[in-house]
Amino acid sequence: MKDFGIVFYSFLYVMELIVFVINGFTSEYRELGPVIFVIGFIIFWIIGFIEQFSNKGFQVFMKEPLSFLSLDIKNKFSTAGKTYIYMTSAIFIGVVVFGFFLPMYYGGGPDIVEGVYVVTSHGRIARESITKFEYDILVYFETQMFVSISLLLFSGIVIYLKDDVKNKKPLQSFGTF
Repeated sequence: MKDFGIVFYSFLYVMELIVFVINGFTSEYRELGPVIFVIGFIIFWIIGFIEQFSNKGFQVFMKEPLSFLSLDIKNKFSTAGKTYIYMTSAIFIGVVVFGFFLPMYYGGGPDIVEGVYVVTSHGRIARESITKFEYDILVYFETQMFVSISLLLFSGIVIYLKDDVKNKKPLQSFGTF
């Protein structure tokens, strides 16, 4: 099951990378990123729900909720792999932070109302007649923020599952077994 998870989430990660690049050129496929994220999250939730009853690691987590923070990627990946993980994580976190604060600066998200580019917030127009360039930037970062969050989630899942497969008893180091 864990080998399937590694392959599945690696595939979703690659798909989101492709969506990340495509969204850099066009916003035509901007709904694809959230769809992939939702599929990955639902599968992750289902697997986690099943695993919590069959894995002692869940019981350790319940005793020490911050225990998952001690996952050590230094011993799981080559130098090139660690560099890739650190660099892409920094880039994706930067996109998420910028994409989160940009709509706050504009007062909402991009929308087209009666052929006019506007910024809406919870269904009401917050700012009227923005330029096409501002609309495109807001759409780009709104889409890329969601894709970047899913890339961070999927890479974290792959790192955890790789640790689980490599060690066979990943949480034994907490001394609770």
